[in-house]
Amino acid sequence: MLKTTAFANAAAVVTGVIYIVCLVLTWVAPDLLLSLSNSWVHALNLESLRSGKEIGMGTVVWGLATSTAFSWTVGYAIAYFYNKFSK
Repeated sequence: MLKTTAFANAAAVVTGVIYIVCLVLTWVAPDLLLSLSNSWVHALNLESLRSGKEIGMGTVVWGLATSTAFSWTVGYAIAYFYNKFSK
């Protein structure tokens, strides 16, 4: 049995860390990040989506908040349904 809140918290923390790592990559190695992203979305070229402007702090905070909230919700739902189905 999984503790739903603990699982959701772990999912949110991992998502937040990944978000921050990706954010740092956009500053220090944007070409590497674009190359990785292109390799994950087969047959699509993301080069045309490259932004020429810097990411604002408001966007960073909003992205971090919404991505972690979303992953917390998904993590909670996964643990909840796992517990239901494993009985």
